[in-house]
Amino acid sequence: ADLASVPVFLSSLMQVAILVPAHDPQQSFVIVTKHADELNAGKADMLRCCGIELGLECFSVHALSSDEVQQPEKLAQRIVGLREADPKLAGAIFDCEELISHADEVRASSRFPVFDQVTMLDFFISARSDN
Repeated sequence: ADLASVPVFLSSLMQVAILVPAHDPQQSFVIVTKHADELNAGKADMLRCCGIELGLECFSVHALSSDEVQQPEKLAQRIVGLREADPKLAGAIFDCEELISHADEVRASSRFPVFDQVTMLDFFISARSDN
């Protein structure tokens, strides 16, 4: 893609092309990243590169705080708060390498779908696994 100078195959955002058609069109997703300013500036182009042409408005971006990186329970509380504020929120996409180690804890404590690089890799690995 013209937007990136390095391969983006391992970006958790690649999952949006699967998530959008798998959910009700009224549902939304929050992208959690430490690069919120950059992502907001190029969100439409980035999502188009991931296969999303319509429904760009269903994605919001949450700027990750340093407290949330260091204390995953604070991030889980933030995710729960975002879900309470928007009942149509269907999931969180962690697009930040620092969050890989926290995704399971946030899933467990928030009881909310969290998609990250590991869930994307699990998807591709399972396609090659023997049943």
